[in-house]
Amino acid sequence: MRPKLRLGDPLKYRIGNKTLVVTQDDFSRLDDGEFLNDTIIDFYLKYILDKLRKSKPEIIGNTYVFNTFFYKKLTQRVKGTRASYENVRKWTSKVDLFSMKYVIIPIHEKAHWYVAIICNLDQLVKQAEEKEKTRNDEIRNFDSDNEAEIEFGSSSSQGIEKFISGGKRQNAPDSASDPTIFVLDSLRLKHANIFRPLREYLVAEAQEKRGITLEKLDIKSKYAYAPSQPNYCDCGVYVAHYVEVFLSKPDAFLPLLVDSAHKKDNVERQLDKLYDVEKLGAKREYMQKLILDLKETMVDELETKTAVAKDDNDGDVLTPLSDVVTLGPEDIARNAARAVQDPPVDAPIEKEPLNDQPVDEKLRSNQLPGQ
Repeated sequence: MRPKLRLGDPLKYRIGNKTLVVTQDDFSRLDDGEFLNDTIIDFYLKYILDKLRKSKPEIIGNTYVFNTFFYKKLTQRVKGTRASYENVRKWTSKVDLFSMKYVIIPIHEKAHWYVAIICNLDQLVKQAEEKEKTRNDEIRNFDSDNEAEIEFGSSSSQGIEKFISGGKRQNAPDSASDPTIFVLDSLRLKHANIFRPLREYLVAEAQEKRGITLEKLDIKSKYAYAPSQPNYCDCGVYVAHYVEVFLSKPDAFLPLLVDSAHKKDNVERQLDKLYDVEKLGAKREYMQKLILDLKETMVDELETKTAVAKDDNDGDVLTPLSDVVTLGPEDIARNAARAVQDPPVDAPIEKEPLNDQPVDEKLRSNQLPGQ
């Protein structure tokens, strides 16, 4: 068992114009045997995006990560109805999901974290547009004298009806380029209703934002292989790790995640290498040290850049450190140089809350259990 570390005062970490706040209570969730909460998951996923934005801009520019409350809000029943698009319709007011190649949805249900990774959404709209064009061409060229009889209830239509009505036949992807919802779960659990609300959400989102009608069968789905946790409490850690390694090399992951032609053991061995499974045992310690290092850098920077404001009556007045802008990774990289060269900051920069999306205050809690 590792000794418990203390964060002390909160870390306030800036990414763009957003400030992420990690408190001592959040930090303690990274102690051995503790459940990660929503704040730690949100913080680390956004940190990953910010880190990879510099090294892999072509990937991160085509990636969108929902916060940890999205799926719960999507599936929240309204007046006895099932999952409602209206619950989350405004969450993507500033983003076009169908221009994204990767969409990440961390999910917390029944004290357990897992993640849905939706791939190739940019291809989904293209497919729908091509189908619509083909359908219109067929209508224009239709010869009623040679109309072919189509028997409703044929094996083809029965298969579709079975799938839509919740049959067990899997709608698995055929290739790495198929629009697909992958679910990664470190307990290897099967979630009975995970794919339906996500498909329905994508169909409604395409109609609302693009005016395009999608077919549910065009959205493939699969429970993808992922390393399993050895205990009851590390699922949040594994979710953070899954997302980090996937986004670092998605082109290597996707062909293996959809592979059904080769021996399962061989595919899983290759995936274990991509997942960097040997790093999972030390992931909690790594995340704690990261937060401590970020805070130390922030404090050092603030001490060397203590802002001096001119007061007409009292002369020089020191601005409290708590009012000075917090740091992002770009500040860290040039810390030493700026400590010598930069003039004092004249005024603090306004900080904004973490998420663009509206969050139901009843859901916002740093006390979520999370296996």
